[in-house]
Amino acid sequence: MKIRKLIGILSFISFLPSCSIGKDYHFIKYSFSPLNETDISFNKEDSYRSGEYLPVSNAAGSFANVNDLLKASGYSAIPSIGERKMLVVPVDFEDYPATDLPKNSLDLIKGAFFGSDSINQFYSVSSFFEKSSYGRLHIDGEVTSWIRSDIPYAELKNYPLAKSKLKLVRGNIVTKLKEAYGQEYLDQFQFEYGGVKHLPIYFIYSAPTGERGTMMWAFTINDPDPTAWSSFDLIRENKGKVDSHTYIHECGHMFGLDDYYDTDSNYFGTVSPTGRMDMMDYSIGDETAFSKMLLNWTYPIVPKKSTTITLRPFSQSGDLILLSSNWNKSLFDEYILLEFYTPHYINKVDSSYRKEGYGLPSRPGLKIYHVSGELNATTPEFMNNNNCPYVLGDYVNDSKDHLLYHLLDGSSKSGKLITNFVASDVNKRLKDGSNLRDALLHQGDSFTKNWDLSFYDNSKNPGFEFKINEMTSTYCKIELIKY
Repeated sequence: MKIRKLIGILSFISFLPSCSIGKDYHFIKYSFSPLNETDISFNKEDSYRSGEYLPVSNAAGSFANVNDLLKASGYSAIPSIGERKMLVVPVDFEDYPATDLPKNSLDLIKGAFFGSDSINQFYSVSSFFEKSSYGRLHIDGEVTSWIRSDIPYAELKNYPLAKSKLKLVRGNIVTKLKEAYGQEYLDQFQFEYGGVKHLPIYFIYSAPTGERGTMMWAFTINDPDPTAWSSFDLIRENKGKVDSHTYIHECGHMFGLDDYYDTDSNYFGTVSPTGRMDMMDYSIGDETAFSKMLLNWTYPIVPKKSTTITLRPFSQSGDLILLSSNWNKSLFDEYILLEFYTPHYINKVDSSYRKEGYGLPSRPGLKIYHVSGELNATTPEFMNNNNCPYVLGDYVNDSKDHLLYHLLDGSSKSGKLITNFVASDVNKRLKDGSNLRDALLHQGDSFTKNWDLSFYDNSKNPGFEFKINEMTSTYCKIELIKY
């Protein structure tokens, strides 16, 4: 099923400060900068920056991006470039009415989705996606009045988490929205995709977050329209500022991204191939390299021969190196990605709140990701994932020796997955079983053919070794040696 479930922020947010909500909060709308439509491609003698990604064809069709995969499987995602509208609909229940919440609950929701940086502990949905996309995506929208669900809270909380139940709630609420606001109002939030109009909706329900696996959880479906469902209590207002980590994570699903942690109930919460340092993993920090490629927010620098490349901080620049002995210039291939992480800008908040090694690393470092994104021969899916179309989490779950996207561990010079892997500043095993690893590379560190590269799935290889010659808080100079 096309259901995306939340894990990270429900753990991480427990050590963010909190207090009673709604007392000192005043909504201030977020102001966008001009939409960035700059052509960021360039060419050099020894390397080049990729332009638009080439499509890859199989028996199911031709695929250039996330939306192509989703469309072929009957799903949809909000287009990730340009100006996009989002409708946020608060939902309450006869046995859990909105009157039980703060009087300014609607303003709190508006702040979490469309508020300025000054009233957010992290960023609002609008602010985060403008920053993370380097100004290529603007999300604006509206929060409606509270809409009453015909299904009472006492009944709904006992429903198992299932897209059929959310589609039932959605249908009921959309009918009421048409009655209250009219079809023309809803039309302004639609987008056209493959000749079909879709209405994305983010539902905020009044009741508290409940048990995982029930309808009182936070999750998203993309069948057929992007639809998210989360509790009001995840706002976590503190001293006049709201928090939107969870809502940002779920909006990532609405744009076509999936969970990077293990969603299998047998391993839930124990396997995070991206080390819990990713918005689509632990719901903290920025979107990382592969996500931003999937959303067409950035294009990698690809070396052609031995050279030296200087990266700026990824969150602020989009600078990214792709290593492959023979890249096909598409998203759907096997390659290494190098991303220069810094604990600043989008990562600042989540590198500051740390507890027992959790949270983002507090010092800069180079991240090495392995992508094994080849397509199946006959379906619109990644290779070795025969259950769901474009479900990264399930792909990771189903074969732990064949990972779609994972962070290599610089401290062990290996890409082998370990249970409870947490990228951190130290190497330490915690009482809860978490394996903290100093996974990032620093000045003087090297990546060579002597690393454990057994995770490579085919005859391709990175084609390069490299050494970090210089690293500061603002740049990382990398010497690449082709072999």
